[in-house]
This record gives sequence, C-alpha cells and structure tokens, in this order.
Amino acid sequence: MFSSLKLLTTISIIFLFVFFYIPLIGMFIYSLKSENPIENYVSILKNPLYIRIIGYSLLISFLTTIISLLISYPIAYYLAFIVNEKFKSIILIAFIAPFWVNFLLRTYALYNVLYMIGIINNFIALLIGMVYDYYPYMLLSIYAALSKISKSILDASFLFGASPFQRFTKIILPLSTPGIIAGSIFVSLTTMTEFVVPSMLGGIEGYTVGYLIWDLFLKYRNWFKGSALSIIIIFIALIISLFYSRKAKVVLI
Repeated sequence: MFSSLKLLTTISIIFLFVFFYIPLIGMFIYSLKSENPIENYVSILKNPLYIRIIGYSLLISFLTTIISLLISYPIAYYLAFIVNEKFKSIILIAFIAPFWVNFLLRTYALYNVLYMIGIINNFIALLIGMVYDYYPYMLLSIYAALSKISKSILDASFLFGASPFQRFTKIILPLSTPGIIAGSIFVSLTTMTEFVVPSMLGGIEGYTVGYLIWDLFLKYRNWFKGSALSIIIIFIALIISLFYSRKAKVVLI
C-alpha cells in the first residue's frame, strides 16, 4: 500500500515537473534572449502602455473578486445555515450546474444574452462575464468554510445573549475568512490573465494582459518579449498569493 502511494506520488511529481516546470524554465530562458539578458524586462517595465494594461488587468481582477464575494457570500450563508437540509444539495447544484457546460460555449451563450439586451462590447459586459464565469470558485470556497462551523457554537452564543449581528461579526465572519481568502486567490489569479471573456465580451475595453501576451506570441511572433511579460505576470501572481497566504495565517492564528 505504501509503495503504491509512493509510486503515484512520484508519477505526479514527474508529471508536474515535465509539463509545468520544464516549459516554465524554457519560457524564462526565452525571456533572456537578447544582447542584454534583462533588456526584454526593462523594455516592458519602461513602456507606459504595458504598465497601463497590466494595471487595467489587475483592476478587472480586483473588481471581479469583490463582486464575486458580494454575490457568493449571501448564497453560501443561505445554503449553510438557512435552507432545509434535504434541499441543500439540489440548490447548490442549481447554482453550479451551468458550469458543467464548456467554458467557451457558456461565454458565447452569455454573449447572445447580453447582445439581446444591448449590453455588449463594453466594460460592464466584460465584468458581467468575468463574474458569471468565476464566482463559483468563490461560492464553493465560502460554502465549504461556512459548512464547517459547528451549530453548537452558534447555539452557545445565542444562549449567552449574542445578537444576530454579533454572532455574524464575532463568529461566522472570522471563521469563514479562510474560505473568503481561498476564493479570492482562485478568482483573482485566474481572472488576471483571462483572455476569452475580455476578447468576446469587452470589445475595445477587453484588451487585457492576457490579450497582450497572445498578441506578442501569436500575432507579432515576439516570443522573447512575450516570455518576459509572462514571467512578470507570474511574479505578480506569486506576490498576490503570498499576500493572501499571510492574511490566512493571521486569521488562523
């Protein structure tokens, strides 16, 4: 049994190394191919257009994360504490069932809906699409955290005279924060480099860093600068991950 687990772990590590780290190392080597090894990085960081696109993508990622949180938390709270136990699974499936459909088809379906109501190819459509496609990550993370809260703790707080507002701010919200942080990591990191939704729904407002990387690699064939920009984005993602991880540790402590 132990040797089988060891074999499966070894296979997983080899798979991860071959299909993730080797391409990543190759991309890093490509990013250094110029007369000056850091020339591609310097040219990106000195280019105000690139910086503006990166900042714009971070803004979209931030707004998507906040809106997803505001939508998901009440739903997760309702599912965890209010809805009847026998209907809980049905309602949860009703919220996530659309996401069993292919991502591209789902976005195209949303495109048609937004087109019919006259909200398409602008920033609002882009945000609607991003939230629509990524809020389940936030919902499931928060719901998992809320589901772990023992009803006995809430009953005890009620017996000691805590008001509903106090129970929420002193017990439920702090205990659900790890779920909020996990959902925020999923949503913010995946939306930061999203390409399909901005390009299909955003029109000229949809030119994000994912679009820029696509252009550098496949349109302008500038693999060196595209690789450098990708490495910079990975570095930013790592900083965001570390920030959330530190916040999670503070909350858990």
